[in-house]
Amino acid sequence: MRRARVLLVGLLWLCAAGCATSAPQRATPRPATEEEKRALAGLLGRKLRTALTAFAVVLGVAMVSGTLVLTDSIDKAFNFIYTNYNCGDV
Repeated sequence: MRRARVLLVGLLWLCAAGCATSAPQRATPRPATEEEKRALAGLLGRKLRTALTAFAVVLGVAMVSGTLVLTDSIDKAFNFIYTNYNCGDV
């Protein structure tokens, strides 16, 4: 659980640091470049692929964070068992 907490605090710190140093908003938005137009057209043209890619990223992040929580829980349980097992030993 400690690793997950440290990871979450680190991500929040990075997000806050990024928000504090972001560039000021422009008065007038710049026109989109040709590359940006092509990229957006490709994303909009392949909506299913875009949605499945986003879902795969979310699923992968959930699996990694779940693995971290599980390993931390198992580590904590083994530490508790071994601490209590050796408690009555002289």
